[in-house]
Amino acid sequence: MKFYWSTNLRKIISDLTLEYSKEKRFHYSSANTLLLGLIIEKVRGTTISKYMEEKLWKPLGTEAPVYWSLDKTGNDAMEKAFCCMQGRTLDFAKLARLYLNSGNWNGQQIVSKEWVDYSTHSDPVNGNRHFYNNNWEIGPLNYGSFYAIGLYGQFLHIYPKKNIIIVRFGDADLNYHPNYWLGVFLQIIDQM
Repeated sequence: MKFYWSTNLRKIISDLTLEYSKEKRFHYSSANTLLLGLIIEKVRGTTISKYMEEKLWKPLGTEAPVYWSLDKTGNDAMEKAFCCMQGRTLDFAKLARLYLNSGNWNGQQIVSKEWVDYSTHSDPVNGNRHFYNNNWEIGPLNYGSFYAIGLYGQFLHIYPKKNIIIVRFGDADLNYHPNYWLGVFLQIIDQM
């Protein structure tokens, strides 16, 4: 939550040190995603929202721009790349459809098939958990499904075997637990 409430993410990132320097080892860290956002910003010379809009949102024909929450207002504001991406439900469904179709959108390969396949399947190398890879939750393995979870109960659940996408947006109460919704989604999938 340190990152979530910070008003100076650039300073926090500049003060971080590498935890693992010489080996590849899985460790979930919002800092890694935040650092990736900063790298994209520096290399591309634009915000990650604008970069994502150019590379994904526009090719998908989305209805509205994509935004990330900022750490503060002003010219040196930084997007919270580790969370807080904002867009319309239909546009997130299009993103899910892109991944359901291995990165292909109406005949155009927007994201490489190899990346989609790698990022949505288990990679237990170097201590990686079997149920998480590159910001996608994986499983249950016997379903071959994968999903993204938002901080407040948003879900993109993709089940390729039956060509199913489930998008859930809505408020999460204080008793929210992702396993509740995952159970509901699996029941829906089983009934279809």
